[in-house]
Amino acid sequence: AGSAAARPWSLWASVGRLSQRGWLVVVPLLVGVAVPFVIPLLDFEYIEGLQTLLPRGDPLTETFLEVQDHFGVSQIFPNTIVVLPPNPGDVTSRGWLNASCHAMKFMAANVTEVMRAHGREAGDASLQNFAMKASDFSGLMIQGGICTSLLISLLENPLAKKYGDFLVNGFSNEDRTATKVRVKTTLDPFSTVGQKWIA
Repeated sequence: AGSAAARPWSLWASVGRLSQRGWLVVVPLLVGVAVPFVIPLLDFEYIEGLQTLLPRGDPLTETFLEVQDHFGVSQIFPNTIVVLPPNPGDVTSRGWLNASCHAMKFMAANVTEVMRAHGREAGDASLQNFAMKASDFSGLMIQGGICTSLLISLLENPLAKKYGDFLVNGFSNEDRTATKVRVKTTLDPFSTVGQKWIA
């Protein structure tokens, strides 16, 4: 009976054998090496934005940034606000719809004014020309920058009621006590400027 040929000496095989035999020493050493990398992770409360998680220079990252630059950040991170009428059920009230539409128009003008002022203070040319338009809001009360209160009241007609209910249900909750408004933004809400805009 011939003996099997001796295996050649291997560094990694020897390290493996030693680490299996002396695992009581190896495990604390590995934990000790990992500690300096884990400690900074404990300070993270949240990650601001998806971009920091994407690989730098990767085609996926470049495409993501191009889409964001060309179509606005709200196409990737949609922004929605919820609006509550003062009286439950007023979601389809012509008066409330008209008042909330004008509030959206005022909000767009106000954001434009405030962001341009920030741009002048910071010397940022892109902010000095910033403009938020009423058409950046899309909800039950406003579409394309135009107030829809007259249209909604016309949809109460028995012939158009089914379409009207479909439209109202798409923008409000089941009880019709709240409505949502989509907001198109060109500013990255995760950037320093975007954080000022949100604040």
